[in-house]
Amino acid sequence: MNVELLTLKALSPLALHRRRTSEQFAPTLDYLPGSTVRGALADAYLQGDPSRAEETLFRQLFLSDEVRFSDFLPAGKFDLARVLPATAVACKRFEDHADSRSDALLRLELLREWDPPDLAKHNIWKECPNCKAINLKGKRDRAEAGYYAPDDPATPIKVKRRMIAGAAIERATGTAAHSMLFSHDVIEESGAYDGQETLFRGAVSIPQTLRQDLKDLASQHARLAVGYGRSRGWGQLQVQGWDTPRSEAHSLQERWSAFNDTIRQLWQQHGRAVPGQYFSLTLQSHLILKDEQTGQPVLDDIQAVHLGLPVGVERCYCALSAVVVSGWNMAAELPKADDWALSRGSVLLWRMPHDADPQPILKRLEEIEVNGLGERRNEGFGRMTACEPYHYIFTQRELRGGSQ
Repeated sequence: MNVELLTLKALSPLALHRRRTSEQFAPTLDYLPGSTVRGALADAYLQGDPSRAEETLFRQLFLSDEVRFSDFLPAGKFDLARVLPATAVACKRFEDHADSRSDALLRLELLREWDPPDLAKHNIWKECPNCKAINLKGKRDRAEAGYYAPDDPATPIKVKRRMIAGAAIERATGTAAHSMLFSHDVIEESGAYDGQETLFRGAVSIPQTLRQDLKDLASQHARLAVGYGRSRGWGQLQVQGWDTPRSEAHSLQERWSAFNDTIRQLWQQHGRAVPGQYFSLTLQSHLILKDEQTGQPVLDDIQAVHLGLPVGVERCYCALSAVVVSGWNMAAELPKADDWALSRGSVLLWRMPHDADPQPILKRLEEIEVNGLGERRNEGFGRMTACEPYHYIFTQRELRGGSQ
């Protein structure tokens, strides 16, 4: 299986509704779901002829698990952006300053285990150094959802958006309908005001036998259409090209070691004994997971057994949220059934005994990182990273600087 990066450029405003529109204000997603890009390529293949959906090549590319599309996130000089975890924190006054940003996962787990906790000592780290420098009492709080580059986690990546208002048309008169004003939140197109390009990049996993067929379909400068308002010129994308991803800067074993070294230093600083070995899983896309026995969605009741982790792994602090996933089947021209999912950015922390062999867990975590988990993985769902560096690099900096 080959993994290649596909970059897309927004040529017009993108309206990717978070939910089926039934109200006056329609917010947009700030990324391209893998299912959306997959559907746009399927639409380009069909070229308006539904009978082509019966072709073997179409079924291999879009109706099987042979080809998998990740979500397409804001692109820059880095390979793939990462989703900001739910445990990310920042000062509201200096949110864009690197020194004000941090991550609360390990701090919150320490607080959970500390009985009774010394809050005065524990909460010193929440003070914003930028506010402190100008004699203000600023506290770090949960950061806004967004993205960051793996090689520069302290700098948030933001997607430019704007509002477009419009009125419904009265069919009888061909004029604006009374009391029918709609406001659409859209992703700003390339060069709208500042001349900068709006780019999105995602990973496509594809077998060698289908690689050239997909590249011919999504050749450089090919046009794709996504989202709402395509009849009025919105949702136009252009293929910028294909690239080979660089290897990860740090292996899973290195991240595991750094993660647990940071925990040992933090626990020791507060006079606490470390009760085991820890690891985290951070969702990079929505996770649609269902219980094998009941068929019900697995949400805040998720346990180690649902992830295929060995016996003895204990769930610790988690930051979870749920989302309803809807969609549209381009080939059938019908809406997809709604699914409940754990939202991207959700974080799960796990612990295993000191004397347990980490190798079986490391092997399972590598499988999860490569193959994902849950349903609809060919549409980008179920992608996650283990021992995400964002959870410990800020804590390491604070420990070196003397912050509690």
